[in-house]
Amino acid sequence: MTRQPPLHVRITRRTAATVAHRAAAVAGLSVLRTAGPPSAEYAPPLVDPHGDSDVDAIPMASDARFAIGSSRSLAQPATRVYVRPDQCVDGRLGRYGRGGWTMLIEPARAVVAGQVDEAEQNLTRYYADFRPRTLGEALFPSEPALRSPLLESLDPSSHWVPWLEGWTPSTLVPAGSHVGHGPNGPHEVRRQVSKLVEAARSLRTFGYQPDRFVDGYIQGYVLVDGPLHAFRVSRGHHRLAVISAMLDRGELDDGCLRAGLDPVYPRLVDLDDLPRWRTVMGGDVSRDHATELFRRTVAADGAARQRAVSGGIRR
Repeated sequence: MTRQPPLHVRITRRTAATVAHRAAAVAGLSVLRTAGPPSAEYAPPLVDPHGDSDVDAIPMASDARFAIGSSRSLAQPATRVYVRPDQCVDGRLGRYGRGGWTMLIEPARAVVAGQVDEAEQNLTRYYADFRPRTLGEALFPSEPALRSPLLESLDPSSHWVPWLEGWTPSTLVPAGSHVGHGPNGPHEVRRQVSKLVEAARSLRTFGYQPDRFVDGYIQGYVLVDGPLHAFRVSRGHHRLAVISAMLDRGELDDGCLRAGLDPVYPRLVDLDDLPRWRTVMGGDVSRDHATELFRRTVAADGAARQRAVSGGIRR
């Protein structure tokens, strides 16, 4: 199989000693800072940190080498973070990375295999089969007990979540803009698949070089639940789906991506702050329901999400 260009132009290897040294230097931080240029043997296979002073790295919760402490230590000047694809989650409890699942990853696997028709057929089936009537059904298709009255009152296309300040229960996307679920016709299917095709072409030609293109960064914000960290993606879903598919095919090595902190959102949301969330304080949502949705998002399981969606909506 032909190996593809790396997702960043400069590639070196990160050693355990280097990581441990950096972790010790910032002990007590939940988000590790990259300071100074990398050594010749240092860096993950997907990106090269190259010493940016405005970049942080999000530790994997399962990696004992990282010291986890105060989650409020995300460096204030930072506008970029390094994240592994499998740390990235979407707004519908899906996860990216090797073996991950979101509504775009299956079509992306077909695209990178050169089967564009199969990609369109896959997305057509998804839109035909998955037609939630409420946000509660969209988030928890197989678990009616988790659908709070508020979630059941919202449009399935709503982007509302309880932890975003200033986002009220009435926050909805424009009518008819339900790209995350059906019903959708052939035009929307072709539009989504064409984005995957273009993302695959760009990644195979240039690698992931976000500074090279306008709107080139995968963007989002950081979610923290104790030792668990996730990067909630807001932009770049098609690129991440293709990257996930290429990882599955062995066209890319595991490593990290240089992602952007989306200025539309808070830089970091910590579950410890839940008692002060306005939606909880105002009684829009209970603490239990808010906690469950947050934790399900941080610990999103792509395989579980795929089973839930393919199993149909329980009503």
